[in-house]
Amino acid sequence: RFFSQLDYLVKKHQIKSILLTDELFSYNLERVRAFCERIKQYDLSWAADFRVCDITPEMVEILKKGNCSCVLLGLESFDNRILKSMNKGIAAEQIAYGLSLLHEAGIAINGNFIFGDVEETVETATVTLNWWKEHQEYGIHLDFITPYPGTVLYEKAIQKKIIRDEVQYIKDGCPMVNLSKMSNLEVEWLVKEIASAQNVQETLDYYDV
Repeated sequence: RFFSQLDYLVKKHQIKSILLTDELFSYNLERVRAFCERIKQYDLSWAADFRVCDITPEMVEILKKGNCSCVLLGLESFDNRILKSMNKGIAAEQIAYGLSLLHEAGIAINGNFIFGDVEETVETATVTLNWWKEHQEYGIHLDFITPYPGTVLYEKAIQKKIIRDEVQYIKDGCPMVNLSKMSNLEVEWLVKEIASAQNVQETLDYYDV
């Protein structure tokens, strides 16, 4: 069904690239292998979501032969304490290994580290930030957690009365709130560190620092 739709899009709209947003795309290696065997027949650039724990030498070889142009990864942190708190099911060691495999193979990486988990401290944030500074070749983006309505973090923010007016919070575009173990001054320091590291003035403006 997927490839019949792809044939239609290529013929009707002459598309040149596709993005697969299936978060379980890489769960079954043989499924990925079959997909890559088929899609390499098309003159397309394609990218997909992956879990970094699924990035192995065999997986990378399959993706390379299948002309995968970019791998999208939810990394979130390079501190195992935060990864555990987030229930990511991955470890920092897997992040380092997976990114190195992709980079060596010449496959582009699109990933994020996000700060501000409920267990985040200056120490854990510094671990991630320092590792990022040492590995800028991967182009990982830095940002802050947003507790969107319906998420566990949002419910915690309501319970702790960090978000007091739910309607106004949504009207304001779900702005950053401090759910971490850091003080507001420490969060302000972290915002400035990240903005400076990425050389993004908009980060300072967005968080009103």
